[in-house]
Amino acid sequence: MNKNKFIFLAIIIVLALLIKLLTHFAYIIEYIYSRKIYKVITTILSKLTSILPISIAEILIVLSFIFIAFLIFKNYAHILILLKTNPLDFFMQTIFYLVSTCLIIYIIFMSIWGLNYYRLPLKSYNENYKPTQEDIEELATILIEEANYLKKEISKSEKIYSIEEINNYIYKNYEIVFNNYSFLDVRYSKPKPIISSKIFSMLQITGIYSPFTSEANFNKMIPNISLPFTIAHELSHQIGISYEDEANFLAYMACFESDDLYIKYSATFMALLYTLSALDKNEEYKKIVSKISPEVLKDIKDYYSFWSEYRNKPISKISSKVNDTYLKANNQKQGVKSYSEVVNLLAYYRLKYYTQSNRI
Repeated sequence: MNKNKFIFLAIIIVLALLIKLLTHFAYIIEYIYSRKIYKVITTILSKLTSILPISIAEILIVLSFIFIAFLIFKNYAHILILLKTNPLDFFMQTIFYLVSTCLIIYIIFMSIWGLNYYRLPLKSYNENYKPTQEDIEELATILIEEANYLKKEISKSEKIYSIEEINNYIYKNYEIVFNNYSFLDVRYSKPKPIISSKIFSMLQITGIYSPFTSEANFNKMIPNISLPFTIAHELSHQIGISYEDEANFLAYMACFESDDLYIKYSATFMALLYTLSALDKNEEYKKIVSKISPEVLKDIKDYYSFWSEYRNKPISKISSKVNDTYLKANNQKQGVKSYSEVVNLLAYYRLKYYTQSNRI
């Protein structure tokens, strides 16, 4: 490795280490990066990428694979010669380019969004409230009553929602989130449907946020009942919320506070699924579940039936493992289980804050 390459590698290693050091200072990240610097970054990026109605991130992923394949094909003969004549040099160059590429991606990722993983969590504004099992049982009862009512009401309507209509509702509803958390207020763009949604369904991915393009992308093939909630979840990532439980919570807030009953039902339905999974499976659980109406039960069965088609397949297991590793590497110790931790925030919102402010 020549001198210039060594200097370049040393510089990006130092930058990566400085960013890593910064992750230990949550208050600096919250008040300087997340509330100021990040808002400028996402405003600029979202303005640029919102010009096109399709996902630029999805296009870039495809182009990246094509570019890599092209490079390998173009340099195939040269690679074989190096392997035969100077295998050590080939090995050193390969290591250099791999390490450099990974470090550059890390630096860019952390700079334009990733530092949000180390900001102050929303629960720090909620008196670090920890619900008891009784609280969760009460929350489940409330959600069941609401789900039963909302399902009955929307069944009376013959309205069919297009993806664009749902998207417009959620986009506007985030103003409600900003009323509760004013420091999150930022210029955001409409989420985009994923063209290759079939592949994402096979990977059991409902949506994905691209920090490099500031785009919230959603799988348009998922069950309609969860579509509004999923769109709202991905949009929460765009406004700077990285933790999955908090993204679920803001998705619930944006949808539940909506004037539209279908959007409201989506929030209630998904919150109910998370809450039921957090309950101890005892006699009390059976009593609570018995209160779910047949119509809501059918929605639950249909929802799980859709995902059972893709569950336990090798590709979905690999996808889940990759996601779990990614989340744990980014300050979410519970990995994929962190999604279900939304119950703590839901319990606080519905049993403490929501009731105290007389908003019911």
